[in-house]
Amino acid sequence: MRVGFFIAWVFLLFSVGCDRNNTEPVVPYEDQLEIDIKKIDDYLSDRGIVAQVDESGLRYVFHTNGEGAVSPNEKNCVTVSYKGLRLKDDFAFDSATSAKLPFVGVIKGWQIGLAMMQIGDSATLYIPSGLAYGPNGRGANIGKNEILYFGLKVNRLGEYYFNPASGFFVCGFD
Repeated sequence: MRVGFFIAWVFLLFSVGCDRNNTEPVVPYEDQLEIDIKKIDDYLSDRGIVAQVDESGLRYVFHTNGEGAVSPNEKNCVTVSYKGLRLKDDFAFDSATSAKLPFVGVIKGWQIGLAMMQIGDSATLYIPSGLAYGPNGRGANIGKNEILYFGLKVNRLGEYYFNPASGFFVCGFD
């Protein structure tokens, strides 16, 4: 009796945790990156946009050069203005005029792009899904393996540090 109960319990545990509606096969990262790069390159070509290419697969276009001399890194917070869009339909899913964010807390595509920027720079980043939210997506507006692009401007740069008084990491700006 105990063995039968245990087997039924294990079966129930595994069947409740399965997503029966997800029949899509998981695409290996390299294969998905190749798919994404083709879609990004086609998008850019169709619109006559000439972008720079990063070895990661990120495409970017600088619009204005600022006057900063330092690029953000993992020890920094940035204040940015941005607008995020889906590549497939140009749907704007997010925007902000003065978001204060730790460098280490943003998606990988932003980290790569921000590391090339300085205060006052503005650019558009075309981000393959694996450098964004990947096969998991994010919320209702960013699907699985969604290619995103962002208009981004770096407004300020500050220090990201541990504050022993609060017990948290904080963004510090002069």
